[in-house]
Amino acid sequence: GAFLEPLALAVGPEGKLYAVDIVPSFLEHLRRRADEAGLGNVEVVAAGERDVMLPADSVDLLFVCDVYHHLEYPAAYLRTLHRALRADGRLVIVEFDKVPGKTTPGMMKHVRQDRATLLQEVGAEGFVLEREVDSVVLDENYMLVFRK
Repeated sequence: GAFLEPLALAVGPEGKLYAVDIVPSFLEHLRRRADEAGLGNVEVVAAGERDVMLPADSVDLLFVCDVYHHLEYPAAYLRTLHRALRADGRLVIVEFDKVPGKTTPGMMKHVRQDRATLLQEVGAEGFVLEREVDSVVLDENYMLVFRK
């Protein structure tokens, strides 16, 4: 939800932004923020644990920020992300690093997978790593861009 407004503005009034979450209170918060900001191009979608619940071939870009480590069924969920993307679509994942000695002890316990595991899981579902985005802003995170 942190990127709701900038992403809605980026896709413009003719585009559509799907704001997806699994938690009912977060979904209501997203609806309220979109309404208060007058963002008519935002559609809030209730996802399931195994399904993003987006129509097939409906999305140009999927932005998954600090969510991946929460996925209990990553393979099933990734398959639905792959299904939702158009043929030339991109999947952008921003995720917490899990590096002993670098990552805080609390985050080491919180984050399920390290970068190598994420790359393996995402690649196994048909995504191809396009690039890693270097950023001084992402001190505890990394950003990966995949194509379908």
